Amino acid sequence: MIIRVVGIGPAGTQWLTAEAKKAIQWANVIIGTERQLESVNELIDSSQKTYAYESVHKDMTDFIDAQMEKDLPAEAHPKGKFRKWHIGIVVLASGDPSLYGVGKYLIKRYNREIVTICPSISSIQYLFAVAGQDMNDVYLTSCHGREVNFDRVFNMPKTGLLTDDKLGPFEIAAEAKRRGLNPRMIIGERLGYPDEHVEIAYASEVPDRSYGLNVVIVINEEV
Repeated sequence: MIIRVVGIGPAGTQWLTAEAKKAIQWANVIIGTERQLESVNELIDSSQKTYAYESVHKDMTDFIDAQMEKDLPAEAHPKGKFRKWHIGIVVLASGDPSLYGVGKYLIKRYNREIVTICPSISSIQYLFAVAGQDMNDVYLTSCHGREVNFDRVFNMPKTGLLTDDKLGPFEIAAEAKRRGLNPRMIIGERLGYPDEHVEIAYASEVPDRSYGLNVVIVINEEV
């Protein structure tokens, strides 16, 4: 059984590639968070099974393991279609699965022979485009549950950061000010959604407030 990790972009189906749509429509089982499943609901029909997970490392993999034991053949596809490489399971990934996404984890756990990646644009790529900034020589990193090398961030001309609710725009700005720096920051909230908001400010101007789902670009103009 093939596991296809499908990037769904920043939000909604408008950023899905044709290959991503086909993978979702051909899958026996589609796995994602409740938000991800809702965003592609129009592509899923009643013959397909969906599963909403909370933990990538526990309930998602337990569920996948159970499905792998069944190993449904191509002939059992609910739509009665045939393919040389039958996609049994699709795992949805916000943005691009290979940019601090679930792709690396699933390949390591199940190996490259059965896990394939269907890429998409990431929210960082999207924000660079919306802000009219090129991505040449950019440093990409993530604040999601990991230590960030801020010395490196502030020594690069441009950095794109995937943030979380613990380390967001205000905390990044504070790290810059602690080093006596005042880089320009582009903050993108709820990218791709109708209430998308993009704000540009220097670190000294970034307010301490609650931010929605966001991405930050740091531009060190003196580097």
